[in-house]
Amino acid sequence: PELNTRPHAQLVFCIDVRSESFRRHIEAQGSYETLGFAGFFGISISHQPFDSIQRGLLCPVLLTPNHAVTETPRSGEGAALKKYSSGTRWSLLGDHLFHDMKHHPIGSMMAIDVLGLFFSLGLAGKTLFHKTFHVITSTIQKGFTHRVSTQVSISTPTDPQNPEIGEVNAEGIPDGLSLGFSLSERATFIENGLRAMGLTKNFARLMCLCGHGSETDNNPYYGALDCGACGGKPGDANARVFAAMANEPEVRNILKGNGLLIPDDTWFLPGKHNTTTDRIKFYDLEELPDSHKGDLQALNKDLEEAGAKQALERCHRIPNTPTEISPEQAFAHVEERSCDWANPRPEWGLAGNGAFLIGRRKLSRELDLGGRSFLHSYDPVADPEGAILEKIMTAPLIVTQWINAGYYFSAVDPHGYGSGSKVLHNVVGGVGMMLGTQSDLQMGFPLQTVNNGKTHYHEPMRLLAIIEQTPNVISSIIQKHAILQQLFHNEWLTLVALDPNDFEFHRYNPDATWERVDVP
Repeated sequence: PELNTRPHAQLVFCIDVRSESFRRHIEAQGSYETLGFAGFFGISISHQPFDSIQRGLLCPVLLTPNHAVTETPRSGEGAALKKYSSGTRWSLLGDHLFHDMKHHPIGSMMAIDVLGLFFSLGLAGKTLFHKTFHVITSTIQKGFTHRVSTQVSISTPTDPQNPEIGEVNAEGIPDGLSLGFSLSERATFIENGLRAMGLTKNFARLMCLCGHGSETDNNPYYGALDCGACGGKPGDANARVFAAMANEPEVRNILKGNGLLIPDDTWFLPGKHNTTTDRIKFYDLEELPDSHKGDLQALNKDLEEAGAKQALERCHRIPNTPTEISPEQAFAHVEERSCDWANPRPEWGLAGNGAFLIGRRKLSRELDLGGRSFLHSYDPVADPEGAILEKIMTAPLIVTQWINAGYYFSAVDPHGYGSGSKVLHNVVGGVGMMLGTQSDLQMGFPLQTVNNGKTHYHEPMRLLAIIEQTPNVISSIIQKHAILQQLFHNEWLTLVALDPNDFEFHRYNPDATWERVDVP
């Protein structure tokens, strides 16, 4: 059932199948409400991190960002920034020097003789004591790199020549991109996002936006473990942008005028769900009101317990993993897997995906879907014409079908459409994967992504999409988009409509007709 009382907190997760089981576990901890939404949170951005000169396109590959945002130091961080610059200067110099030596025809051979002993210590540490070695190296790195408190600048500058705090600096922004978002754009994105989630009332005091990413070592396929809705990158920056917009009083005033009232004591908090370790890290805590720190403390405690139970559930799916252990021991085990550079299967990723449920949470809240279903929140009652559903079907649904097809073909033919065994992989020039010393560049997922060592873990099946909406509305959307017709009429997707009026199921046929499905 939907929560009628005000929940302790609301958490918005990506539609990713790995979020399904975590949502189930946190809901079991108490009065929590979870929602599913594409992990870019409806905001396509070109994002430049604070410690990088490269911009990332954080949106589905179907879309092209029109807005640039930058991660910048917070006001008053001058001293910290100076220490950071001093500490990283020598580190960057060393990285560039080592990189040049490795790629020089003569220097690469000298590097082995000069630095071989030094790197052999790291080799032994990462192989024999990977978790301890990871803790030690992380501590040393933090000692050399001074932490700088940052924020994501999202506003269009009033004066591009002299941007203020929180406004996007024009320096380094590619042509064709808008500098941040105007006030009206910010309000529009937040209103569209909340209405698309079906969240227009009963807001909790804490509204957490959980992007997701992975943490692995020695894994050329790490992008396959990050957020598909963010183009194979982590989604924490999108969560920070959405939260920053939603917390603005000016934005809330506009939303209030549009009939969407967000209570004054509701705070949007961005975070990242680490799908390898099952931990959630929150950002921009410097802005969290003192009145909400108790709420966050209670939430963090429940997230720890939920994460431990999620880790134990995952241990039952991963081969050669202890299962007769406590949730706390499982928590420690999955964290150890994340820093084991010899582990070809740090997590399953989206293997096992088989269904996409678009509808209200009450349809699945009491169900254990085994981490196999994409879940997108959607309220058909608030969308009688299907305008919101059309956006879901023409972006997230297509992306999930692509993901499903990638796993399908990699499981059906691991060596033809997949990339074979990781044991034989060699990274070629940072652009692709080769088997052994000579082969074509490989495509698809490696064998270890879909196979547990004995048989296929991923069941090759075409994605089943279940949409809570009337067949007529769904048909009208399909008729407008050729790409949807190609997917459904050629049976790359199986489509079932759940009519919210009579709760009857109807299956869509390749000839664009519907037939009722009797469910026992």
